Amino acid sequence: MTIEIRSYRATDEPQLHLMDEKTQREYRGLAWDSLDLDKRRELLWYGEQLPSDVDADFLLVAVDDDRLAGFLFACSDQLRPDRLRIDGVAVGRAYRRAGIGRALYAELIARAKRAGIRRLTTRISTDNEPSQRLHQAAGFALIDCVEANLIVRPATVAQ
Repeated sequence: MTIEIRSYRATDEPQLHLMDEKTQREYRGLAWDSLDLDKRRELLWYGEQLPSDVDADFLLVAVDDDRLAGFLFACSDQLRPDRLRIDGVAVGRAYRRAGIGRALYAELIARAKRAGIRRLTTRISTDNEPSQRLHQAAGFALIDCVEANLIVRPATVAQ
């Protein structure tokens, strides 16, 4: 298995949509089946198209050859341009516990530093312990297990 972390491409969309729905179904269990279509669309990260406030530099995918292994998407904060909000992160079941989530975050943090971003934020469900562990491993400080923040230190510039 050789994983490549790269920017999202339009050709990734079908696999991304499937992974988004599959991971939501896994997380929510039987409750997913009882939801109407509108509620399911609301819970999916991007529904049927990417949000307009997503910066392409912060749309990352992990791929194994041509197979999507995971994704991490962040959006700029219009009121605070030095911040990013992580809106979606998922790793496919076959790829979990292999460091892919950490690799996605490492790339996002590196790009954020280069862009002058000073803070990354996300929201984590209180019952989502795997997500809490991933974010702590990536350096986030959990605040009441609902919100997580990472202060990004500026990249050191080689002299």
